[in-house]
Amino acid sequence: HGRRIRALQASLKHRCDTLGRELHATTSGSLGVGQRLVACER
Repeated sequence: HGRRIRALQASLKHRCDTLGRELHATTSGSLGVGQRLVACER
């Protein structure tokens, strides 16, 4: 029973890590796009 809970927590943590990485990639990507737009306007 305890092992199942640990496995659940591990998969949850893995999902959170993946989500965080994707979120970071999206935010840094949109930031890069915004900086490019500003550079074009100058």
